[in-house]
Amino acid sequence: MMPCRTTANFKRSGAVYLITTTYTKHSNRDIVTGSFRPINLQRPPFNFPEPLTIVNEQWYPSGGREADRSVALWKLEELDASSY
Repeated sequence: MMPCRTTANFKRSGAVYLITTTYTKHSNRDIVTGSFRPINLQRPPFNFPEPLTIVNEQWYPSGGREADRSVALWKLEELDASSY
């Protein structure tokens, strides 16, 4: 599964933190290949814990559908591969 390998690679790199975009109010669902899919990293299949900090980007060009687009910060050691 990709999330486990990805976070394992980040940890091996010596990085301490992961900062990335997440959509805090979206649920993860399958899409048509090639379409855009907002991902909530705190919901299955990722199940990341509560981030250290989260900043909403106030992204409104999509008519508000992506108003929950945020940048979140996690400490890599807190991302336990067994949770996803």
